[in-house]
Amino acid sequence: MAVHTICVLDTIVVHQQDLSALTASLIQHAQDVSSRHALITLDPQGTASLHTRHSTLQVSTDTVRTAVWNSNTFSKNPVTFLWKKVHARFHDDVWLSSEQFVAKLQRIRPYDDSNTAKKRAKRVTGLALALAAAVASHQGEIHPRIVTFLNGPCTKGPGKILSRERNRHMRQFQQLFNDEQNQQCRRAKKYYDTLRDCTAANNILFDLFISSLDEIGFLEMSALFDNSIAVQQFDSFQNERFTICIRKYFQLCSNKELQLPHADAKKQELINLIKGLSPFQPPAPAPAAAANLLPNYDNQTLMNSPIFNIQGLSPDERALTLHQFATTDTLALFTPILLDMNTGPPFTQLPLTQQTLLDNQYNCIFVDGGNFIGLIGSNDLGIAHMDKVRNERFPTPRIVDFNDGTTSSQDRYLRCKLTK
Repeated sequence: MAVHTICVLDTIVVHQQDLSALTASLIQHAQDVSSRHALITLDPQGTASLHTRHSTLQVSTDTVRTAVWNSNTFSKNPVTFLWKKVHARFHDDVWLSSEQFVAKLQRIRPYDDSNTAKKRAKRVTGLALALAAAVASHQGEIHPRIVTFLNGPCTKGPGKILSRERNRHMRQFQQLFNDEQNQQCRRAKKYYDTLRDCTAANNILFDLFISSLDEIGFLEMSALFDNSIAVQQFDSFQNERFTICIRKYFQLCSNKELQLPHADAKKQELINLIKGLSPFQPPAPAPAAAANLLPNYDNQTLMNSPIFNIQGLSPDERALTLHQFATTDTLALFTPILLDMNTGPPFTQLPLTQQTLLDNQYNCIFVDGGNFIGLIGSNDLGIAHMDKVRNERFPTPRIVDFNDGTTSSQDRYLRCKLTK
């Protein structure tokens, strides 16, 4: 059976080249792989558009009374509610052939959301995801993946995370930990939690690629992606890391290999511990259970991890990191692995200490932090190994430009995790 994917594209951008790079990557994929796609786009007028073979079905928060979106019927099951509203308007099949998908992508135009505009665009992410879920949940034996490409936070309709007023800023931890200030965040999280629950029975999987280093509301949306390893943030869709990552993503989808790694009982207990942490409460000291689950990591290492420490992190950044802890099979996220690139393979693992970094005998060290990799020093063997890891691992790790591991701004990725 062909792979079926619903692509949700945010056309609201700050840099028009971002959308061009994204559509170019999707067109390349569609030409290389025999698969079927559905396409939903978001525009700044508060509309989510489903592009069928011969027409476009539009759903807008402005064309439906606000009372409807706030009704109990919608809040209890937005997927069923929305399907009843739109399914009678389907005039043809939602699944596009590769040729049709490419033609639709080539007609998409970006919408500028630069800071010069008086208000933020009406980005209806929550509505678009509900529309995608409604379509995905009524496809019989087909269980499509929903892959979303976002450039910013939801500013309109259900799941709204940020005001359209530019003088209102994204929530930070101090608002999250204050019951009087975090009601919008809690409402948004409840909505996305409900969306997750409504699609669980149909095995609908959500994946996410973000083209922004700013926050887009992943903390509130995170429940949707509990069972996905394909959640990644990039500074731009023009980034080479995104190009490698999206190519690998569709390869794994085609081979039915895009699955969570196996978790033994101990790993599952750790995952449950992580998922049990409330984003609306300050992190507590590492419980004894964490030390028992990770006996090779001392208490200080655990306390320095984003699981129990928010210093220097934004809410979205911490939520993304917790997601990676729960969906990866590498413990390098806790403590990076250092490999001597002077000889090998096999490569010798070095102790994670400042003394190792200062030792002149290691002229090239490969640093593997799970979601980031890099070299301290350089040689041909190190460069080749780094390229190999970047091209083979999914999600594609970030390459960090280390200096000596202790002094530069990029060295902070490693410096904060040195054990002694």
